[in-house]
Amino acid sequence: MFQGYRATNAVSEGLNSKTRLIKASARRLHSFQIYRIRILLCCGKLNRAIS
Repeated sequence: MFQGYRATNAVSEGLNSKTRLIKASARRLHSFQIYRIRILLCCGKLNRAIS
């Protein structure tokens, strides 16, 4: 696929790797919302600034 379209799935593999690391470290979390927020913080889609 790389030769025909010059594209790889590196971005999705990187995000998957980060998600797996968070999941492994978040085994003690009991709420999906906290897990979701941690993923958003790690992957950069959540702003930490206080307005």
